[in-house]
Amino acid sequence: MKLQLITGLSILLLASCAESTDNEEPQSTKENLTTDTTSVENVEEEIIEETNTFQYFEDYLSLTNKEEIFETLGEENLKEGSSWYAEGTVEFKHIVYTNPENAQVIKFVMEEEDDSEVSMIEVHYNIVNENYEVESTQKVESSCGIYTGMKLADVVELNRAPLNFSGFAWDFAGSVMNMNGGELENCKTNFRLDLENWDDMPGELLGDMELNSDMDDVKAADIIIEEITLFKD
Repeated sequence: MKLQLITGLSILLLASCAESTDNEEPQSTKENLTTDTTSVENVEEEIIEETNTFQYFEDYLSLTNKEEIFETLGEENLKEGSSWYAEGTVEFKHIVYTNPENAQVIKFVMEEEDDSEVSMIEVHYNIVNENYEVESTQKVESSCGIYTGMKLADVVELNRAPLNFSGFAWDFAGSVMNMNGGELENCKTNFRLDLENWDDMPGELLGDMELNSDMDDVKAADIIIEEITLFKD
């Protein structure tokens, strides 16, 4: 009788242990699943952060319409308005973005026929207020190697050829007319030159004329890249 009782108790004890082991396994699996889900979420956050990184000026044109601009950059960092082009004859809507991380100011110029679509992006060396007074300057770099505020001599060196451009102080001031077969001809961005110091304006460089970077008067002047633009394909 005692032997039967001991045997029965042993069987019950073994069954209890087996049941306990079975109940613990799903809990361990659940913990592993939770850890794996957290890892996936972290990877997704890293991908989003990398996508929203604007290393070069061209990267801003990854946003091709108004909806993408507001969703990606945040309404609090954007200001809508309009700009005039073609000697003040054509008005385009624009969205100006101030990057909260590096204070870069980038303008998205919208299509004339559909102002929900981006036509081009634009950046200036001089950051001006509503009264067109210069408040600060900025360096924004293109993947081609040029950047706002870059000296003309350095641009010529990068191009490995002289530049032809228009005179200053008129509607098409500083527009590059000819790269003369240089390296920058393959660059998708366009840029415009200007005088860095307007306090000492050289009269021989002003007006509707064609200038060349090899000219002595040009070499003596403080000329920089003032504007870089890129049109959507």
